[in-house]
Amino acid sequence: MRSFFLTSVLMLWCGALYGQSPVYTLQACRDSANSNAGEGRLYEILSDDLSENNLLTNRPFLPTLSGYASASYQSDTPNLANMTDFPFDLYSPSKLQYHSGLMLSQIIYSGGKKKLLSELNGVENEIEKLDLESYFIELDNKVDEVYLGIILNQKQSDIVQKQLETLQIKLKDAKNAFEEGHVYKNDILSAEAGILTVESKLAAYASERESLLKALSELTGMEIDDNATLLIPTEAYAEGEVNDPALKLIDLESSRLSLNKRIARSDALPNVSAFGTFGYGQWPLNMFRRTPDAYGIVGVSVVIPISGWQDYKYQSALLDNADEKLRFRREALEKQQAAERLRLEGEIAKYDDLVSSCDRIIDKYTELCDELQSLSDQGMVSMSDYFTALETLSSAKIDKELYTLLKLQKQLQRSNHIIKVQ
Repeated sequence: MRSFFLTSVLMLWCGALYGQSPVYTLQACRDSANSNAGEGRLYEILSDDLSENNLLTNRPFLPTLSGYASASYQSDTPNLANMTDFPFDLYSPSKLQYHSGLMLSQIIYSGGKKKLLSELNGVENEIEKLDLESYFIELDNKVDEVYLGIILNQKQSDIVQKQLETLQIKLKDAKNAFEEGHVYKNDILSAEAGILTVESKLAAYASERESLLKALSELTGMEIDDNATLLIPTEAYAEGEVNDPALKLIDLESSRLSLNKRIARSDALPNVSAFGTFGYGQWPLNMFRRTPDAYGIVGVSVVIPISGWQDYKYQSALLDNADEKLRFRREALEKQQAAERLRLEGEIAKYDDLVSSCDRIIDKYTELCDELQSLSDQGMVSMSDYFTALETLSSAKIDKELYTLLKLQKQLQRSNHIIKVQ
């Protein structure tokens, strides 16, 4: 189970290392989001549930003590003395009958049902844990999406900010050149329009960043403001093994069916119990005395469910059919997982190619911008051509950052994806 304390220490260590406060890692945000969602307490509750269910399961197999009491009154009872010629006194049953006592019973043999029920409780508990695990994997994916969205937003803002600074310098140069009669008015207007466009993009990025930071704060339960620094996860961090609980869930459901089949069989086996009752009262069949007295009965009960094997046959057939359906579901799930892995691998390869293409585009447009800047300084080309090339260069840089983070997101999904089992 993850430790929120270790997460906090990690964030403080990163802050000290980079000289900034606060600094966050993706894993720290994941752990904080899980803690904020009550991960620790939820697993504690499941552990408590297992203990309580085991106690309830074991209870019928422990000695059972119960008390009883009864009373009745008959308007007439037979006079047994007039019915026989025995040389001793017989008494008619009392019209008022009453007795009370305690009964103790203990199951001696139940076909191994106690152990099977305990194992079934364990399987049911593991299934509930898998449900929680799936929930927290989905939560991790949501944190990844928001976290990488903030990083992309910051990189986009940085690129556009540099573009704005370049345009502002170029506008200042253009105004000086205009006063000297070296450029036309349209170059100045083009630069001013470009600056307005870039400023509107920066405003949009700022609004988006604010909403993403609020979303991450809500998920993690931490106050993450605009001064926060989010560290980019390395690709090695995303190269983990596929963590999909779906197949394990199929295995647990198969185990549950097997246990239910064995429990159904135990119901068809003989059941042996010991019992004893001790009480006091007017025993209804006591014909030799009329005074109440203590009594006791002990014995062994053997119950053989003769028709139980027929029920077991029907239940066994149903459970076998359910297990066969599970096998088909498992085969289909394995195909889904293989297809999902191939899809993610294809997405990763696609973004890898797009990043390489962006690198080539950036190199060419960087060279073009340098050339156009030199020519525009000499008045040989219009400044609008330079602004267009600069806009294309910034777009290519933004695309590269987008594709890089999308590739990373797909790598994270590859190591942290789940398939719902219907």
